[in-house]
Amino acid sequence: MKKWIFLFLFFLFSPACASAFSLSPTKVNLTIDPGDVQILEVKIKNNDQAAHDFRPVVMGVEQTEQGVPRFVSGVSDVESWATVKAEDFTLLPGQEKVIRFFVNVPDASYPGSYYLGLGAEQLSEQSGDVNLPVRLLSLVNIKVAGIVNEEIKFDKWQSTKKVWFSPNWKFHSEAINQGNIELPLKGELAVYDFFGTKIASKELYLGNKLIPGTTRNFNTDFSLSGGCIFVPGIYQVDFILHYGLSNQMIVASTKLWYFYPPTTLLGALVFLLILFLLGKKIFRGKK
Repeated sequence: MKKWIFLFLFFLFSPACASAFSLSPTKVNLTIDPGDVQILEVKIKNNDQAAHDFRPVVMGVEQTEQGVPRFVSGVSDVESWATVKAEDFTLLPGQEKVIRFFVNVPDASYPGSYYLGLGAEQLSEQSGDVNLPVRLLSLVNIKVAGIVNEEIKFDKWQSTKKVWFSPNWKFHSEAINQGNIELPLKGELAVYDFFGTKIASKELYLGNKLIPGTTRNFNTDFSLSGGCIFVPGIYQVDFILHYGLSNQMIVASTKLWYFYPPTTLLGALVFLLILFLLGKKIFRGKK
């Protein structure tokens, strides 16, 4: 017990837990007309007890499968929109510096949303054999003025198996933002029996807004419950996708066979019993 308390206090009060550097703002929204330039100021502060060297940095942004922004260099032509005149600089303890970035949207830019990471990168420093890189970036959403187009391609909605012997099903789908603005997503799964009766539904969490030009895969689980577990047959499962500020909707369907093993076994036994009784009756009739 004492060991765990010691470890907890160590990580709680360890200097590594405190942020040695800070950046502001951490998130920025810009609206720019094609051909215009805007200046964005980002402030870096050294909260450490030692001096450190930095350089300004511009990075592109991509999205993870969970919809989380990730800074990556060389993923987008948008990175060329931002320039900076500042060079490498040193920050003394407690010192801060404002970096001015010039965001220039080309004349022929298509209206919509674009993303950049703007900030500073600590120059490589050595502490023994350990390299300690630090990168501080502000997430910048650039909205280029013009007509908004909300368009999404949704396909590959299907069950991972066509025949299930378990009430726990798995599905896969894919969505691609083919519009020019980020899209909020909301999903629902609906299950229908052989007669077209809706027997269950489930709301789905689809992650953060989908950035233009990106693809997101959805892996969805569903479990039959109650008396439905014992009913074999063909089931239809719909994925209802709501997207965009205009709340547009797409419905995709897939079908699957479901056989619950105990019910299937019981049905087979009943069928064999009927065949046996019919055969016995026919045999007696011939006598």
